[in-house]
Amino acid sequence: MYSLPHLVFITVLIVLANSVGLFGNLNVIIATIREPSLRTKGGYLMSILCFLQIICLLSELGNLRVYWSRMVMDKELCFRMIAVYLFSFIAQSVMYFILSLDMLIAVLAPLKHKIWPTKPYVFLMCLPPAVIACFAFVSSCYRNSNVNMTCRPATALVHHVVQAYTIIVMIINTAAVAMILSLAFLANKKEKGMRDRHRSVDSDASSVTARNRMIRVLTIVIVVFVATSYLTAICVHIAFRMELEEDYHDYVMTFGMMLALLTYIQNYYVLWFRNPRYRRVFFQQLACLQYCSCFCVKEPDIAVEPASVRGRHGNNIQTTSL
Repeated sequence: MYSLPHLVFITVLIVLANSVGLFGNLNVIIATIREPSLRTKGGYLMSILCFLQIICLLSELGNLRVYWSRMVMDKELCFRMIAVYLFSFIAQSVMYFILSLDMLIAVLAPLKHKIWPTKPYVFLMCLPPAVIACFAFVSSCYRNSNVNMTCRPATALVHHVVQAYTIIVMIINTAAVAMILSLAFLANKKEKGMRDRHRSVDSDASSVTARNRMIRVLTIVIVVFVATSYLTAICVHIAFRMELEEDYHDYVMTFGMMLALLTYIQNYYVLWFRNPRYRRVFFQQLACLQYCSCFCVKEPDIAVEPASVRGRHGNNIQTTSL
């Protein structure tokens, strides 16, 4: 059962993460919608990842009600309460591998990757995360469980489903790290060779440079996610193996939540610092936001004429109002 200081810490953490993460992820989605140069296959996949993480952040905010109520409930009821969060969490975990796979195809088969229709391609690439999330969802839905427990996301799934999901995600995201590191090496080598052979062709060089920057962004994002996933899995495994008391499980789950929140909020800020194309659009959006806020502040400062002045100019005011 969560203590009061523990609940306050969790609440502050989730509210801060939502403030930072919702702002960042929404900016990425809006930038993709506004800017044609960002509406690429990889750009759409990144936006889908951000959308799933928005759902995760909002679900964590909604889970505060469960944490503060300190309710001990049936496992099936707990699952129904946080089912949307669990689906989005599992789907976004697999999306990191899909982003790596997309970049691998773009490097190894650039012409085919370019000519494939964007919408069918993105739809097909999103099927594996949806299928894996649906499998975990359905496997946990159809079971008989009357175990009373404190409702947490990690304990809402069936234990063997959690084990299978953890193994699958760890394997594919380890493969994602291997792919993205190999891609970074190949892309740098290819960029260097292109500069040596085609110094006069600026368009090809700029295209390769933009792709390499995106590879560096994905390298940071994926390595952070995989590192936090491994650390969380190890901590949870040790906690369950040692058969610790429930209070200690609460601290382990909170640590895992902190790592998960870090992955939910990172995309915008990594793109800002490592990708000039996204940064330019983000600057435009911030300038627009600043302009709108200034406009809203200045609008109430319009001077109001005294009654005597309005009386002397009554005819003019009436004419203007018409």
